[in-house]
Amino acid sequence: MWQKRRERARVWTCVRPLFPALLFLLSLVPVHGESAMVSMDSSADLEGTIGFGWALSHGDIRVFCAWEGRATTAGRAGPDPTLAVSSPWLVYGPVAGEGLLREASNPLGFSAGSDVFAERTGVRLDGSLPAGRPGFLCTPLPGALGFYSMSCANGARVRGCFASIQACAGFRVEGFLSLSKSESEGSGDEWFLSTPMEPGGAMTSGGVRLGVDLRGLSLGATVGGSFPEKAPSGSFQLLHGSWHENGLFAEALVGRIEAAYRRPDGQDFTAGSAFSGSAGLEGAVSSAKVSYAVCIDQPGFAPRPFVPSSEVMELVLQHSFAAVAGLDVVCRAEAEKRIGRDCMGAQQETRRWSASLRGKTGSLDAAASVDLNEPGGIDVSLTGAFQETRRSPRFSLESRLEQLGPRRPFLTVLAGLELEWKDAWLSFESGLEGWAVSTTSADIMRHFRLSVSWSTRCALGK
Repeated sequence: MWQKRRERARVWTCVRPLFPALLFLLSLVPVHGESAMVSMDSSADLEGTIGFGWALSHGDIRVFCAWEGRATTAGRAGPDPTLAVSSPWLVYGPVAGEGLLREASNPLGFSAGSDVFAERTGVRLDGSLPAGRPGFLCTPLPGALGFYSMSCANGARVRGCFASIQACAGFRVEGFLSLSKSESEGSGDEWFLSTPMEPGGAMTSGGVRLGVDLRGLSLGATVGGSFPEKAPSGSFQLLHGSWHENGLFAEALVGRIEAAYRRPDGQDFTAGSAFSGSAGLEGAVSSAKVSYAVCIDQPGFAPRPFVPSSEVMELVLQHSFAAVAGLDVVCRAEAEKRIGRDCMGAQQETRRWSASLRGKTGSLDAAASVDLNEPGGIDVSLTGAFQETRRSPRFSLESRLEQLGPRRPFLTVLAGLELEWKDAWLSFESGLEGWAVSTTSADIMRHFRLSVSWSTRCALGK
């Protein structure tokens, strides 16, 4: 039996690189008379990190392969190449959820003004995810119905479907249903856990989101739940809304998670309740925002002893103006206070005040910022950048000096040169990155950087 499994694994290893190409050929069926575009790029640096990538685009369809790792005497060392296909009806590669799927993975992890509530429920390619866990999406009705399969960090494979209905102007209904199966992860020596972090077995998850968009007013409600095979079921509820009118805005969110709720991949969640709200004004030259958020590790806002909680209060002011002809200046000030309470009732407060000034004119961009942290000390940052705007060659220079508390200041100076010829680009970048000033001269070489990158593209005939 194990020998047959190994044989099937070897066959899949050989066939998997051809899978995106097969999907691409299938997705080309409805497309006629359009030329395809091929692009290739590669990069290398002194530390032995190399990367390459190629992409083939045909209308709304794209196939690409990318890899980045380290070159060693024994050959390349690094993750498997990322192979992906993207089209309006087929997607293959490292994928992540959007909209309602992202909400269900972390219900209380978003603020009132987060863009997750405006996202359409679906699945998208995410190049930051490991290449060894590809996913799949099929949308027979793009924007309305889709079937997906995702591989999660804990090894669980989540398969499901989602649907979106625009009932009438300004009113939409979205929902998803998924099935997953994971291995059990026992509590080990943590005897105080009443249930394992991951009970294992099959689990069904689902959720529904209602949204109403009127003139300047947006309201939404989300309800979701998990139904494990070997653990109690749990649910979460979210209410959120925002209002924008003549530069004024207000946003609010309230949510609740039951102790038995689990993410679609089967991982446990801490029960909790959260509220966040913000209000302010947004203008062409000035903006102001005040916000408040509180999170309590229990379902409900009634205060109880020995329950961890956190509060965040923040004020942001920004103003921009033209100092002289061609010079744009942006001033920004922030104040933040955080209050945390642990399970023993001990309270810890942190405060932060920050001010920054940024000026930009033509090819020059400079900024200075000062942060006062209590506790923590003072952080100072000075940055400057120069970028030529002519076609080729283009020269760039970036510098940054940071003083973080009582430690030595860190200096970064990077110079770049980019050459362009027809549809090919060659760029060089060199300098110091993160060098602690006043250290020995021998330490400079450890922070010296040199990288070279090259890219080109060409069109394939019809």
